Amino acid sequence: MQYKRHESFRYTFQEPELATYKLIIEKEGAMVETKQSDALVLNLSPNGARIKTTLDLPIQERKYLLELQLNLNGTTFSVLGIPVWKRREINQYVYGIEALEDQKTKQIVINELKQFVNSRKKL
Repeated sequence: MQYKRHESFRYTFQEPELATYKLIIEKEGAMVETKQSDALVLNLSPNGARIKTTLDLPIQERKYLLELQLNLNGTTFSVLGIPVWKRREINQYVYGIEALEDQKTKQIVINELKQFVNSRKKL
């Protein structure tokens, strides 16, 4: 398992944020999306996320992408990535997701996280 401990900005949520995700799988030359499933986002950065879900995803094969959809500050955005590690917990799995995003999407994540942090300081 590789950890990116030296990232410039990673926010760990005090209360995990509810999100949805779907898998995008190549099947017979076409990209097929699975139905959405629920996840809890434990932390988020421009380069990835840590999520918790009940589904046991195969991470060794890496023949699929994971699209995470999250709503922060009233803004819904998606992060596309690949699971790079997993840890089993009681009836659930925790995954490290490496984002495969362009600079524009990374900037959206940074802006939304900064706004989220600032709104929490006012409470």
